[in-house]
Amino acid sequence: MMRVQWTDRATCDLRELELYLKSTGMIDVQAVVDRIVLATYWLLEHPGGGPRTGRAPRRKWTPPGQRHAVIIYKPVRDGIAVLRIRHARSNWRKGP
Repeated sequence: MMRVQWTDRATCDLRELELYLKSTGMIDVQAVVDRIVLATYWLLEHPGGGPRTGRAPRRKWTPPGQRHAVIIYKPVRDGIAVLRIRHARSNWRKGP
């Protein structure tokens, strides 16, 4: 069975992004978070989506219509592993 695996770091990243967006007064934060999570399921069906980051087999994906997040992931044997969720304006290349 194919599945989306979230690293602890990616889970923390998503929570931090959510808190940041709430602090900016953004009204529909939950919709942003939901779109990010849904995008990971799209990647499960399209594991080659998005360009490589230069650190094979890692890839990055910005969900269509989503200006807040970059999903850093890699295809794994039974699906994908979400490695990081970074704010699109942050230095998403930093770290593993």
